[in-house]
Amino acid sequence: MNSVGSTRLSARSKALILFLFSFGALQAQEPAIAPKPDKVLVRLFTDGGQVTVDKSHHGSTESGADLMFSLDDHHRFGLRVSSLDINAAGKHQRYLVTGFVFETVMFNWLRTEIGTAGFVGRGENSGTNPFGLVSFLGYEKRLGRLNLSIGYEGQVIFTHPATQVRSIRAGLGAHF
Repeated sequence: MNSVGSTRLSARSKALILFLFSFGALQAQEPAIAPKPDKVLVRLFTDGGQVTVDKSHHGSTESGADLMFSLDDHHRFGLRVSSLDINAAGKHQRYLVTGFVFETVMFNWLRTEIGTAGFVGRGENSGTNPFGLVSFLGYEKRLGRLNLSIGYEGQVIFTHPATQVRSIRAGLGAHF
C-alpha cells in the first residue's frame, strides 16, 4: 500500500506541477487582441478661479498645454507650459508656468495629478521667479482619440507671503 500510495501522490504532484507551470505560462503571455496604450497625450486647458494673497481674495485665469507620456493605461508623466494671470492687490501679475507633473487615472474616470512648477514673472512681475506646487482632482472621459477633463486645480506659489490659486480647470486632449 505504501508503494501504491506514494505512486498516487507522485502522479498528483506531477499533475499539480504541470498545471501550475501551464497556468503561469498562460499568465505570462499577453492576449493577441489587447489594446496598446497610446504613448503621447497632448492636452490644451483653461481655467478660472480665485487667488488668496494676505487673506484677501482675487481672480485668476490660466491657459496652457500638457505634453504627457504614458507609462501604462493608468499612469502618465510629462511637461506643462501655461500662462497664469493674477489680478491681486491692485496689480496685474503674469507668470509663464513650466513644470513636471505625474498623473494617475483611477476607475477609468478619476484623474489625480501632482507636480512642481517654476513661475517665471512677465511684464510688471518680471524678475520674480518663484517655485510652486500644482495639483488636480477631477473627471476624465476618453472618447476614441479625444480626452475630455474637468476638475479642481490647486496651486501654491512660494512667494512672500505664499500665494494660493484655486480654480476650475477644463481640458481637451488628443492621444497619439
